[in-house]
Amino acid sequence: NTIANADGDSSECSALVTACTDAPATGRDDGLTYASEGTDWLDDVAFYLRNTDLDPTLDETQNIITYTVGFTIDHPLLQETAFNGFGTYFTTSNADILAVQLAAALQDIIERSSSFAATTVPTSRTAFGDGFYTAYFVPDPTDGFWPGHLQAYRLSPDLEVLDKNGLPALDPTSGLFKEPRNPFWDAQDKLSSAGHPPRKLYTTLSDARVAFDAATIDAVELDLQASELTLYPNYPSVSFADTEALADGLVEFLDGRDSFDKDIDGDTAEKREFVLGDMFHSDPIAVGPPSLFLSRDEAFGPPHDPTSFLGQYGQRDRKIYVGANDGMLHAFNSGGFNAGDNPATPETENGYYDLGDGEEAFGYVPGFLLDQLKYIPRNIPRQYYYVDGSPSAADVWLPSSPTDPSKETVEWATVLITGLRQGGSGYLALDITDPGASGGPHGPYPKLLWEFDETDAPIGETWSEPVITRVKLKAGSSDLCGFVTTDDGPCREQWVAIFGGGYREDGNPNTAGYVSDPTSAAWTDASKGVFMVAMDTGQVIGQVLFDSDPTAVTNAMRFSIASTPSVLDLDFDGFADVVYVGDLGGQMWRWDISRVGEETTPNDGVIDNWPVGLFFKSDPAALGAGGLHYHSIFFPPVATYLGGQLVLAFASGERTDPLYEGDPADDDNNRFWTVWDRVPLGLDPTDPNSGWLTLFEDHQTINGQLRGLNNVSDLTTDPEPADDGYYIVVPEGEKFITNHVLFSGILLTLTYVPDNSGTDICGATGETNIWVFHLEDSGGLLDATAPAGNDQRNLYLGPGAPTHPRIIITSYKVVLIGQTSLGNVFEFDVPAAPPPPVELIFWRQLF
Repeated sequence: NTIANADGDSSECSALVTACTDAPATGRDDGLTYASEGTDWLDDVAFYLRNTDLDPTLDETQNIITYTVGFTIDHPLLQETAFNGFGTYFTTSNADILAVQLAAALQDIIERSSSFAATTVPTSRTAFGDGFYTAYFVPDPTDGFWPGHLQAYRLSPDLEVLDKNGLPALDPTSGLFKEPRNPFWDAQDKLSSAGHPPRKLYTTLSDARVAFDAATIDAVELDLQASELTLYPNYPSVSFADTEALADGLVEFLDGRDSFDKDIDGDTAEKREFVLGDMFHSDPIAVGPPSLFLSRDEAFGPPHDPTSFLGQYGQRDRKIYVGANDGMLHAFNSGGFNAGDNPATPETENGYYDLGDGEEAFGYVPGFLLDQLKYIPRNIPRQYYYVDGSPSAADVWLPSSPTDPSKETVEWATVLITGLRQGGSGYLALDITDPGASGGPHGPYPKLLWEFDETDAPIGETWSEPVITRVKLKAGSSDLCGFVTTDDGPCREQWVAIFGGGYREDGNPNTAGYVSDPTSAAWTDASKGVFMVAMDTGQVIGQVLFDSDPTAVTNAMRFSIASTPSVLDLDFDGFADVVYVGDLGGQMWRWDISRVGEETTPNDGVIDNWPVGLFFKSDPAALGAGGLHYHSIFFPPVATYLGGQLVLAFASGERTDPLYEGDPADDDNNRFWTVWDRVPLGLDPTDPNSGWLTLFEDHQTINGQLRGLNNVSDLTTDPEPADDGYYIVVPEGEKFITNHVLFSGILLTLTYVPDNSGTDICGATGETNIWVFHLEDSGGLLDATAPAGNDQRNLYLGPGAPTHPRIIITSYKVVLIGQTSLGNVFEFDVPAAPPPPVELIFWRQLF
C-alpha cells in the first residue's frame, strides 16, 4: 500500500510509502542475519529510497520515506526498514488497532509533508486597522478534534505583515509565513495554557442564556444514552458509571480537560494539549467601535456626543469572533483603545487600538447543537461539524415598542449572527454591544437575542451569511420611516436579517442525491427559499418559498439557495430596496422589497406584497455521458451603477466539488456574468402587463425583442451596447469559489483550477488565479501581451485554493489581500480607477 502527499513546495518532494504485511519478510538478501528469517535486503532498499535523489532533473531532493506495519507478526526487518526509511514501524495482531496505526502513519505523513511549506491549512484572515489575523488548522485522521489556531500579526503602513518583534513575518518569495511563526498571540496557545483564566462558556436552554457547565447541563440536554457509555475513547480504561457521569465528563472535555485520557497518561483532570478546535469554513470578524455609517440617525450619533451610541461605545474593546468545530462561537480579546500616539507606527495618531492579548472572552454553544456535542470526542473519521459558518455583525435599532418611532441610545445595539454551514441548520443571534456589561440593556455580555433553526422555517445547512439591514413596514398612522424621503405613508422602521435557505445535497443538481420531482416522496422544500427575520424577535416576517403550483413564479425554485444574498439600497435612503440571490441551478432571483410591507393575509405575520421573480437563468450543459451539469451560483452578486443603470456581476463554480475538472467535450465550463437590470423595481412577474422578463445567457426573442448576453471570452470581442450584458467562459475546470470584489468600476475575483492530472509528482494541489477587468466593457487590466493589444484579464497567483479576499485602503493605494489554502499570502495592487465620471464618493466597510 502506498500513500503519497505533496509537501506543498514544487521544488522539493518526499513521497511516502506505508508497507503493510501479514507474511514474513523475505526480500532480497543483503547478507545481514535476522533471528526469524535469515538475511534480507528490504531495509537497504528503504535506505536507498530515502537517501537518493530519485529525479536529479528536478530541483532539490526527490525521495521516498517508508513506513511499515507488521500484522500478526513482529519482525526486526520491518523495524529496521522503517528506521532506514526514516519512517515509523507498527505491529499488531488486532484489526481495530491496525486501523488506528494506519491512521497514525497517515497523520505522521501529513505532518511530515506539511512541515516544509504547508504546515497548516489556512482557512481565512481578517484585516482590521493595523491588525492581521490568520486562522488555520491541522487535520488529524486519528482524532475528530482538529487543533485550530487564530494568530495576530500587525500590518505596517506599507501593508507588510509583521511579527511581534516588528520583523517581516512572510517569506518574500513564497508568501508563506516564516517558521517558526512569531505572532503577537495565538488563541490556541492562550486557551491551552495553564495560566488562562477560567473560561466563560454559555449555551441556550428554554430560550435563555445559561452557563455551559456540569452543574447546568445534564445527560438529557446532551441526548446521552446508556448504550453509548462504551463508545468513547480509551474505554474501559476510562469509563463512566452512568450517563450523568458521562455528561459531566463531556462538558469538562469541551471546557478543555482530558476527560477521555487522550494522551493515555492516566490523568483525566489535566488540560488537553489543544483546546481550540478548527475553523474550517468560519472567517473571523473583528468588531471594534460602532460604524460611522449611521451617525445621522437619531441617538446613534454624532460621534463626540457622550450621550449618543457612538459617543458611549466609540472606544470600546475590540473583539474577534469566529466559529469553530469544537461546538462553539468564540470571542477573543483583540485590542483595547489607547490615547496618544502608537509607538509601533511611523505616523502620529491621537489614539489607537493595540492587538490585545488573545485571551478568550467567551465561548457560546448554540442550544440546537447540544445533542450533537457527544460526537466530538468520537468523531473518527471526521463526520461532524459544528459552528462552521462565518459570523456577521452590524449596528441596529431595536425599539422597545413597535409603535414608538423615537430612537433612544439604549435601543441601539451591535448584534452578531452566525450560522453553522456544514455543521447543521441554525442561526445564533447575540447582542455584543458592551463587552464589559454584566447587566443592563446590553448585558450580561454576550446577551442572547434569539436562535433560529429548521423548526422555524424550512432551511438546510446554513451556508448563507445573513445580511443585516432595515425595511419599511406598514404602521397605524403618520410617516415614521427614513430621513431622506417623507412620502412613504404610514410606516415604521424594522431591522431585519435576510438569508438564503441554505444547502442540501438533494437540492444540488450536480450530485447523485438531487431530487428534481416535487411529487417524489424524497422531495423537501428545505433550502429552497429566502427568509427575512426581525432582528429583535427572530420571527419570520418575509419569505420566498418554492410553490408546487406549476403556474407559480417560484415553481422554478427547485434548487438549494446556499448563497449569501446581495441586498441593495438603490435610492440611498438607508432602507433596503431589492434582494438578489442565486441558486445552485444557475438562476438569479430578484425580490423587490422597496414598497412599504404589509400583510394581505391577516394575522399570519408575513409580509406578502413584495414581488419576486426569476431575473436571470443559465441553461445547464448536456453531458455526453448523459445528464446535465448546472452552473451553480454559490456567492452573491456585486452591483454598481453604470450610465445610470444597475449592473450585477456574478459567477458559477462547483464549491462542493472543487476537484471537478470538467468535460472537454461539453459546455460545462463555468461563467462570469455581467447583467444590466434596466428596471430593478416596480415590476410584478405575476402581472403579464408589467413588463417583467427573465433574461437568458443565450440570445432569445422575448416579446418581439432579441434579448440576451454577449460572449466576450475572446479578448478581441467587446460587449454590444444593445445586449443585456456579457459573459466570460473560463477554461475547463476553473471555478469561482470566493466572493467577488468591485471597487470603483473594477472587478476583482479569484478562481481555483484543480490539478488531478498527476503531472505534479508530489500530488495534485491546483492553483489560484486572479481576474481583473473593467466591469463596463470587460477590458483586462493586467500587464501582458494579448490579442489585439488588449491586456489580459487573469493572472496566476500561486498554488492551492483561494480564501475570500479583502480590500484594504491606505492613503496612497488600494490593495486586495488574500491567502491560499497552502498558506501563501498575496497582495495585489488594485489598478488605478478610471477617470470621471466614476468618482469615489463613499466607502462603507462593515467591521
